[in-house]
Amino acid sequence: MRLIAMQEESSCDVLELRVRELEAIIKLHDLSSKAPINFHSLNKDGLIVNINQNELDLLGYTREEIVDKLNILDILSPESRVVFTYNFPKFKIQGFANHLELDLIKKNQQILPVVINSIALYDPMGCFTHSISIVIENTRCRETQTRSTESREEFQQLFRNMPSGFAVHEMITDDKGIPIDYRFIEINPAFEKLTGYSRNDIIGKRVLEIMPQIEYSWIERCGLVALTGTPIEFENYEESLNKYYQVYAYQPKAGHFATIFSDITDRKLMEISLQKSEDKYRQLFEFLPVGITISDLKGNILSGNKEAERLLKLSVKDQSTRTLDDSRWKIIRRDGSAMPSEEVPGMMALKQMKRIENVELGIIDEEENKTWLNVTAAPLPDKDGVIVAYLNINEEVEREKRLSEYSDQLKEANTMKDQFLSIIAHDLKNPFNSIMGFSDLLVNNLDDYDHEKVRRFISIIDQSAKHTLELLDNLLVWTRSQLGGLSFTPSAINLVDIILENVNLVISQASQKGIQIVVKPVPDIFIQADKNMINTIVRNLLTNAIKFTPLNGMVVVSVNEDPNHIELSIKDSGVGIKPENLEKLFKIDNKFTCVGTANENGTGLGLILCKEFIEKHGGTIKVDSTFGIGSDFTVLFPKDHIIEIV
Repeated sequence: MRLIAMQEESSCDVLELRVRELEAIIKLHDLSSKAPINFHSLNKDGLIVNINQNELDLLGYTREEIVDKLNILDILSPESRVVFTYNFPKFKIQGFANHLELDLIKKNQQILPVVINSIALYDPMGCFTHSISIVIENTRCRETQTRSTESREEFQQLFRNMPSGFAVHEMITDDKGIPIDYRFIEINPAFEKLTGYSRNDIIGKRVLEIMPQIEYSWIERCGLVALTGTPIEFENYEESLNKYYQVYAYQPKAGHFATIFSDITDRKLMEISLQKSEDKYRQLFEFLPVGITISDLKGNILSGNKEAERLLKLSVKDQSTRTLDDSRWKIIRRDGSAMPSEEVPGMMALKQMKRIENVELGIIDEEENKTWLNVTAAPLPDKDGVIVAYLNINEEVEREKRLSEYSDQLKEANTMKDQFLSIIAHDLKNPFNSIMGFSDLLVNNLDDYDHEKVRRFISIIDQSAKHTLELLDNLLVWTRSQLGGLSFTPSAINLVDIILENVNLVISQASQKGIQIVVKPVPDIFIQADKNMINTIVRNLLTNAIKFTPLNGMVVVSVNEDPNHIELSIKDSGVGIKPENLEKLFKIDNKFTCVGTANENGTGLGLILCKEFIEKHGGTIKVDSTFGIGSDFTVLFPKDHIIEIV
C-alpha cells in the first residue's frame, strides 16, 4: 500500500470539478441504494454515520452493525490507522483528500485494499460536520498486494525516518475515570533520538515508571485528548530531559492518544536569549542618562525613555499625542528666538534622511521654565522613522553665562584697575606738587616773604593736604568696596542728624567761597541703614555741590517723604552739567572730572561711591542739571526694601 497524504491538485478548478462530480454522483445514487459505487460518511470523530448498501455488502456488515457504532479506525489495518490519524486532522481543515490508499478489514477479517476520495462539509459557522467519501475497490489483487507491500514499506520508511517523534499511548484512569497515568504502545526512532529513551525500555510500560518526576499537568492535558477526542497543540518543557518540545496530540481511538512532537530546544533557547537581550537593552534604553524618543515618518512620537520624560516634562503617553514639531512645544534657539519647524533636528533628519548632530535648543514648559538641550537625530535603520537623543546642557549653558558675566566683570575690573592707576599717577600728583612746591618756597624764602604771603602759601598747602586726604579716603573706601571688604551693617539712624553732622564738616570749606548752605527744616526721620555708607553719600554730595558752586552761591539740602520713598535732595547754584556728560557721571570706565570753581581737583570717584552705596540700600540716585545754572542730586530710599521707617 502506498501512502499518499492528501495530495493537492494543481489548481482550484480541478478541485471544484471533483466536488461537482461527487455532488452529481450523490444526486444520482442514494446512499441507501445498491449503487455500483461505494459511499460512506464520517463525523468529526471518525464515527461512521452513514454508508450505502453497496459498501455494506463489500464489507459484510449490516447497517445496524456499523452505522453509529463503529469508528473508521475499527475497520482499518494497523498501518492504515496510522495513515488515517495522520491525515484526518489535515483533511478537516483542507476540505478534501484525493487518492488516499487504505486497507479496510472486512467482517471476516480479510484485508480489502481500497482507494478513497473525500470531501469535507461544514456548517454555516465554518465548523466541520462530516465527510462524504467514495470508496473504490482495487480488484487487481497482485497489483494490490504489490502496492500494499510497497505502501507498508513506505509507511515503515516514513515511520522510521520522519524527523518528528511519534508515539501512541493508552490512557490509564482511576475508578472515577480521572487520568492518572498512561502506557506506551508504539514509538518511532525519532522518539528515541529526541528523548533518549530506547524502545525496549518503554514499550508497554507506564510513564510514571519511566519518568516519575513528570508533571501531572502533562498527564491531565493528554488525558483530555484521549477521553474527549479534542486535539491540542502546545509547547512543553520537560525538566527531566531539559528540553523544549512542540507537541501535537490527537485521539487515534477512544482511550488512546498519539503525539507528534519536535525538539525546539535550540529555538526556545534562542528566543529566551533574544528576550533576555531585549530586556537588557530595554533596561539600558530606560535608564540611559540621555533622553531618547522614536518617531514615525510623520514625526509622531511612538515611544520614549524615562530621561526623555524628565527632560521634555511630558509622560510617554502625553508625548505620543505630539509630533516632533508640534506647535504645543515652545522651542527656542540659543539666542532666545523661536525655532521654526524646518530647523527642529528630528524633522530635518526625516526630511533629509541623514544624521543631524549637536543642535542646541531650549524647550519652555507650561511654567515658563527653560530646559536647554543638545539634540542629535538620525533615521532608523529601515528608514521608517527617526530616533532622537536629548542631552541636558543646562549646566553648560549656565556655565557659559557665568563665564560671560565673569568676562564682563574682568573687563570692568581691568577698567577699574586702569582708573585706579590713573588716579595714583595723575590725581594724587597735583596736590603733592602743590604741597611740595609751596613748602619749598617757604623753606627757601621765608625771611623774604611778608606775613600775608606766608599765610596764603600755608593755606594752599593746607587745602592741598585736605584734598589729598579726601582723595585717599575715597580711594580706600572704593577699593574696599570692590574687593568685598566693606562691611554692610544697617542699624536705626536719624537721617537728619547725619545731614547736620556733614554740613558742619564742610561749613568751613563753603565759608571760604562765601557759599551759604541751607537745610530746610524737617522732623527727625529714622531709617534702617549703614551709618558709614550714608555718611559717605551725604559728605560726597555736599563736597561736590560746594566744589562746583561759584563764590557767594547757595546749596540747599531738603528731605521729603511720601508713602513709598524718603527723598534726599542736595541742590546747588553752580556751573551745571552739559546733557552729553550726565551719563558719564556714575561710570568708572568713562572718567569724567571737572575743575571746581576755585580750581579744586577731583577724581569722579565720589559720585561712583554714592551710586554703589545707594544701590546697596535698594535706592536710586538721579540728577537734574542745567548747564550754567546748577544741579540737583536726588537720592530715593524705598521704604519697603532695606530702608524702613522705625
